[in-house]
Amino acid sequence: PEPRGEARGPRERPRRAASPRDRPGLAARGTRGGRASSPWAAEATAARADFAERLIETALARLVRGAVNSGEQAIDDGALKGVFAVAGGDFAQEDLAPTGPLEFAVVFDERRFGGPQARMAERGFMRVGAEFKDAIEGRTGDHPLFHLKTPFGAGVGGVGFMESRARVLHRLADPQQGPLRAWLATARVVAGDRSAGGAFMEEIEELVWSGGHQRRDVQRAEDDPRSAFRAAADVFRFAFGATRPVFRTASARTVFETASASGNFPRDLAARLIAGEEFAQGLVSRLQMMKGGGALHALR
Repeated sequence: PEPRGEARGPRERPRRAASPRDRPGLAARGTRGGRASSPWAAEATAARADFAERLIETALARLVRGAVNSGEQAIDDGALKGVFAVAGGDFAQEDLAPTGPLEFAVVFDERRFGGPQARMAERGFMRVGAEFKDAIEGRTGDHPLFHLKTPFGAGVGGVGFMESRARVLHRLADPQQGPLRAWLATARVVAGDRSAGGAFMEEIEELVWSGGHQRRDVQRAEDDPRSAFRAAADVFRFAFGATRPVFRTASARTVFETASASGNFPRDLAARLIAGEEFAQGLVSRLQMMKGGGALHALR
């Protein structure tokens, strides 16, 4: 008789690939807290956010330079000095779905313009806002690169995508602008003059964090499968963000991992939330790619 375990030539059945049950060591790979977890969702959303940042940077530089060349803007020392883009929501936290929406606004420092140039500059920036929307979202019937959204209005005709520093500060002083303060509390500068943007974010930090945030101010779309996981991540963002900035613009996955690693949240619950958030993110991504848009009404 042939020895057991030796090869039997071409008729031999192929060996079955080792499974996690056969090798316990494999079960630990790619898992968190005993539940399967893969980094593809985090890598995909981060790649989309990186592409969106480059897109915003390129479009902003080109459109502002075009306004300068056409005479709408009188800027001598650099077209983007004092002009920067602030991103919020999924864009800021790198939880971006294939078609967004991209939540952002471009802020310009009106103090750089004086006299008759101030009015001309404001009209020029409003035109840039409209061109921004057309360049990325397209016109009716076009397939958009991303859907756009701004916290300063409905965005119709580009309104709300370009705001002066003074108007932003004025709106933040309004007690009724809780949603705007919550949006800016977890926002970050993604394009333009980052030095001016950083100074602006430092200027408003106490204003957006000092009064606390109501739940209604941070509510997101209820028909989005990710809403429950976003709400859980927002609890940590606004509970710890004032003293621990790492929570402010972190993705939901990173928020859960950081809270678990710091001992503020049980590891098994964090693993469950990470797995659920990944599933919801994958569902939204597939839906958007199938529908070619950012609408989620099909899930209602």
